Amino acid sequence: MSIVLKKLDNVEENTSDFFLNFPLVAAQQNADLISSQCICFQCATLVGLKSVFKEDLSAILPAVSYAGENKGYINHQLTIAVTAGLATGAAGMVQMFMSIMDHTLQTKQWCSSQSDIQRSDPEISNRRQTLEWILNDLLRTCITRERFSDETSSWVQYPVALRWAIDDWEQQSLDSWIVQYPLKGFNQLMRWYSRLDPTLASSTRMDQVKVTKLLNVVISKFMARLLYDRHGRAWVHAFMQLIYREFNATNVPRALDDQSVIASTHFWPKLEELLKDREDEREFLDSIPSACRPAACRRVQVIVFWAIFTQNEHATATGFFHKLRLRQALAPPLLDSMEQLPDESMLQKILRSIFLEDRKPTDIAHDDVPPFVTPFGPSIISCGMKFCGTLFYDPNVPDTLHPDLVRKRRAEHFNRVFQHGTGTETGLPEPVNAPERPSSEHYTLHMSIVKVWTTLQHSIEATQTSGPDQVGGRTVTLKLDVINAKEQATRDFVVQARKHICSESYRGNIYQHGLDDEIRELLPSFFEALRVASERDRLDDKSGLSYVHDWTKNKLAEKIAYELSLKETR
Repeated sequence: MSIVLKKLDNVEENTSDFFLNFPLVAAQQNADLISSQCICFQCATLVGLKSVFKEDLSAILPAVSYAGENKGYINHQLTIAVTAGLATGAAGMVQMFMSIMDHTLQTKQWCSSQSDIQRSDPEISNRRQTLEWILNDLLRTCITRERFSDETSSWVQYPVALRWAIDDWEQQSLDSWIVQYPLKGFNQLMRWYSRLDPTLASSTRMDQVKVTKLLNVVISKFMARLLYDRHGRAWVHAFMQLIYREFNATNVPRALDDQSVIASTHFWPKLEELLKDREDEREFLDSIPSACRPAACRRVQVIVFWAIFTQNEHATATGFFHKLRLRQALAPPLLDSMEQLPDESMLQKILRSIFLEDRKPTDIAHDDVPPFVTPFGPSIISCGMKFCGTLFYDPNVPDTLHPDLVRKRRAEHFNRVFQHGTGTETGLPEPVNAPERPSSEHYTLHMSIVKVWTTLQHSIEATQTSGPDQVGGRTVTLKLDVINAKEQATRDFVVQARKHICSESYRGNIYQHGLDDEIRELLPSFFEALRVASERDRLDDKSGLSYVHDWTKNKLAEKIAYELSLKETR
C-alpha cells in the first residue's frame, strides 16, 4: 500500500524558523497535505503525480518500514512535499510529517475511527489502518537528538528522546523543554506518549507535567494581555474570576470571609471560560484529569494573584517565575507540581490578604450607617452613628466650631475608630494601593451616592437598562422613580453607586460586602435632606427632585453653618 501527498502552495512556510524549531505545531496549516487515495505503491507510481481524484501530487510514500534504503527514499519524498525541496534536516521534517498524519487521523472523515462508518465503507478502514501503521512505525524508528534542540546531544530513537523529556521536566520543571514547547506541540507530545507508553501517559507523573504546563499557559496568556492591552485593566477581571467568588465592581472582589475564594468545582468552569478562544487550549484543559484539578486550582490561583498584584510590565512567563522564586517564600513549592501544596490556611491567607478582615474593636459601635443631614453627607459636627454621637466641638465653647478645629477633632475620631496604622491628616478614606489592604474601615458611601445622583438625567419616560446586577456601564435612570422607590430604578441606582465607591472613588474598604444594603438604607435620609434643602431654597418643587447640588457649598464652613441652621429651626 501507499499514501500520496498533495501539492500545496504554502509548504515554503514549513521552512520558517518557528516551524523548524517546533515541528510539531505545523499540522493544522498542512491539514490537506495527505490525499485520501489509498492504493498499492506500484499502482500509485503508474498513476503518477495525479491522484485518482485528479489532485496534483508532490510525493508517493510506500507503506514500508522506515529503515535502511527505505529511509533515504522516504526522506527524499518528504523533502519535496513538506519543505519544498529544501533540506532542513530529516529529524525535524519527519516529526512534522508525523504530526500531520496524526492530525489527519483525528480530523478527516475519509479515515474516520468510528466503527459504524468503517463498516459502511471498508475503504475508510483500509486508509486508517495504512496511516496508523506508517505513523506507529515512524514513531518507533525515526531518530532525533536525545535532547531535541541540543545539537551536541547523541542521536537516538524517538521514544528514547521522549523519555528524556520527562526526565528533563523532573529536573527543570517550568524551565524544561517539554513545558517550554508551544501548546499545540505539547498536546501532540501527549498523544505520542499515549501511543508509545500508555502506562506513563495515564500516570500521576504525567498529570504533574500537565499541571506544570497549565501554570505556563495561564501566565503566558496573562503576559500577552499585559503586552497588548496596556491602556486598560478591564481584561484582568477574567483572571480575578479564577480566584474570587463575587465582585463589588470590575477588578474589585467582595470580601466574604472564608467564602471569598472560589473552590475548585467553580474554578474549572472559569478557567475554561478564560481559555475558550483557542482549540489547543480547550484540548489541553480537557486532557487534565479531574483528580488533579483541585491541586491545580490552588496553584494557579496563587500564581495568578501574584501576577495581578505584582506584575505591571510585560515579561516572559519564565522570567516571571524566576522572579517569584526570589521574592515569594511559597513560590518554590507552588511552582513545582511534584511538591506537596502548602497548607490551605497559608494559601487562603495570601489570596485574602487584600481584604480588611480584622476589624478594629472600636468599630463595632460604628457598624450602622450614618444618615444624610446635608445634601452632601452626614453630620459634619458630630459622629452620625446612632451608638456613638461623639461631638466634634464643645457646645459650651462656640469658638470650637471653627472649621479647622472641627476638622481636627473629626480626624482624630475617625482615625481612632476607622483607620488602621498611623491614620491620616483628615481621617477620611485613602486611595487603595492593592495588594496592600485598605487603610481604613470606611469608604466614600455618602459622597458616591451624591455624585451618582447628580449624573442622572431627569426624564419623563422610563429607561431600558441592562440589568440590576450589571456593574459595568452607566445607566440613565429616572430620579423620580428612585425617589418613589420603584424597584428597577432603585436597583440600577444602587449598582451605579456601588461602582462609584469601588471603581471611581477607589478609597477605603472597597471590598466590603453589603454595600448595596447600606446604599439602600441611606436613600430615604438622602431624599429627605434634598427635600429639606429644596424648602430652604424655596423651590417650587419640594420633593427634592429639582434640587441641584452647588459644589461650592461642599466646604466644611458652609456645611457647619447649614447644619447649625437646621438645629435652630427644629
